Amino acid sequence: MSTDRNLLDNPELKSKLKKIEEALNDVSETTEQWSLVQTKYMNLEIIFKNDEIKTQLKNETKEFMKLDKEYTKIAENAYTNKMILGICNKANYKALQDILKGLEACQRNLSK
Repeated sequence: MSTDRNLLDNPELKSKLKKIEEALNDVSETTEQWSLVQTKYMNLEIIFKNDEIKTQLKNETKEFMKLDKEYTKIAENAYTNKMILGICNKANYKALQDILKGLEACQRNLSK
């Protein structure tokens, strides 16, 4: 038991553990955000890929297509990269947050 305590007193080990904890937190937050985006995206994609909607709601469709491009870029990077720590980082978390806000705005505009 004292050996365990000595390991935890090691500043180098503490630093490594802190980095691992932060990386796992990034993975958790990013995958949660990704799930929210994917659900909202799939619901709106059906609407905005419809030719009739495209002609009736040009501005909203333009905004959705911009978000579609950003989301597709992240998804393609994830498919290519396949390294969870390379995908689930603060930059992608922020990008997914921004995409979700945009998708929510698109959904609100449909209600107007």
